[in-house]
Amino acid sequence: MNFFERGSLKVAVLALVVGAAIAQMAAQSATEPPADASAGIASLRQSWVKHWNARELAPLMETYAPDAVLLPPNGETINGRAAITNYWKHVMGADTGTLSLQKISFGSSDDVAYENGQLTRSLPQSGPETAQVEASDLAGKTRRVQGSYLIVLRRQPDGTWRIVEHAFTEALLKSMVEDKQPKAKPVMPSPQER
Repeated sequence: MNFFERGSLKVAVLALVVGAAIAQMAAQSATEPPADASAGIASLRQSWVKHWNARELAPLMETYAPDAVLLPPNGETINGRAAITNYWKHVMGADTGTLSLQKISFGSSDDVAYENGQLTRSLPQSGPETAQVEASDLAGKTRRVQGSYLIVLRRQPDGTWRIVEHAFTEALLKSMVEDKQPKAKPVMPSPQER
């Protein structure tokens, strides 16, 4: 192998190494969101849960963009912050219990991010979800609702993150009542129930 062939081989190997490094950096940046996005969205999630549990509707609604869309478990599409405010106001009219969220995954690219996870609500022992269950069957029992959530967020011009899409599911746990198994009903009201 002469000098020029060895030089071409070195260039080819160097090009492969550089190409692999660039590909690895691109893959890493796609799977590891920027720290400021991760911290900002974690803060937004904590704020959302805090205001939900305190039944503070106005600050809760500040976590949504004006053009946000809410997709509750009943299949309805609720467009805009004003309509979402009316929906949550109605839901908060009942005792909605205490909510916790557990993030499962997160990703971001520039000014758009997503997060999905699991939700758990601890509810009072009686309520519309247990209307078909005898009150004596609920004595001493804990009602819990579990589900999943997905939020899509957009960075605003001021650098803050706001929810632009919010979907969630909920179901009463089978362990709600040990002896009798009530038929699971949606926790959130349908449009006819409002």
